[in-house]
Amino acid sequence: MLSYQKPLITPVRNNFADLLKGLAVLFMIQVHITEFLSTSSFQSSLAGSISMFFGGPTAAPVFLIVLGYFFAASKKTQKQKLLRGCKLIGGGFLLNLGLNASLLFLIADGKSLVNPWRFVFGVDILFAAGLSTIVMTFLEKYLKTSFIVSIILALLAVQIGNFLLLFSFEESSAAAYLAAYIGGSYSWSYFPLFPWLAYPLTGYAVYTFMHRAKATVKLSNTLIIAIYIAGLTMVTFTIGYGIATSAVLKTYYHHPVVFYLWVVCFLAVCSLPLFYLNKNFQAALPIRYIVWIGRQVTAFYVAQWLIIGNSATWLFKTQNTLLLPFWFAGVLFISTLAVYLWEKKLKFVVDNFTEYLTQNG
Repeated sequence: MLSYQKPLITPVRNNFADLLKGLAVLFMIQVHITEFLSTSSFQSSLAGSISMFFGGPTAAPVFLIVLGYFFAASKKTQKQKLLRGCKLIGGGFLLNLGLNASLLFLIADGKSLVNPWRFVFGVDILFAAGLSTIVMTFLEKYLKTSFIVSIILALLAVQIGNFLLLFSFEESSAAAYLAAYIGGSYSWSYFPLFPWLAYPLTGYAVYTFMHRAKATVKLSNTLIIAIYIAGLTMVTFTIGYGIATSAVLKTYYHHPVVFYLWVVCFLAVCSLPLFYLNKNFQAALPIRYIVWIGRQVTAFYVAQWLIIGNSATWLFKTQNTLLLPFWFAGVLFISTLAVYLWEKKLKFVVDNFTEYLTQNG
């Protein structure tokens, strides 16, 4: 039986969460390189499938689960949370323009005949994050009551996503571009609200259970170990399913409940060793670097997309296997440099210039 009380812990910077986000960024960079720059032969190989897998369950679901966790921990007002959601959506549109800038210039110049609107309105993860933030803001009074509510709604979100695959508008219609943000099998709908709302709700459930639910059930160390071994065994024997599902992007973007449950179990199994790694080696330089990446996750996300997205205009699926590690190292280095300069120099200049305009407007 569970009883509920106000959180006893004031949210602070969570080093472990930053480690998870930092690792997710690294996995995300490599999968974007595979998806947009590697040759078709590499993508269809076992190595390509493994690359897609490590850019699947370990990337977008991690970002969104952490988002839901800290949304639940946030003390911001409803208005502030709604504004945050709108900013994420606005940022998604700006990023679409930035990462596709070179392609859009070619289209405007008449050198490419592809449909520009599918790139301008592509439904990337920032839209899922923004829409999920808005939805959870309106649902929060119910989400607070029990972590079970969040879990039920998460399962429902995945089911709704699969249901919406049965319906579609004509892809050239305005309705299709609007519907793509909610769900459906549109080719530019990568992270629609359904099923991806399930992961922020999962993060909310984790926070609610850990900080608002006072569990009276006490598990012995032996039972905890047994549960972990059972989860590890299940993931080990079904890893082929996880890899196969992640490798087919259409299935991954619009996955069923079984895959959602598999991802949650996989991440739970992976989290325990990472927790102890962070606990015992957080002073190590590689861990500190990955944690720093996690703390600058939005800036890194934008930087790597600007590089890879615009490079893909000219080098789409042309880079052989031997070049891929160099691409990864190069994108990571340039992104690191760009984010460092932004945080230390450019952001200071922009913030002060904005403040000057506000005071002297």
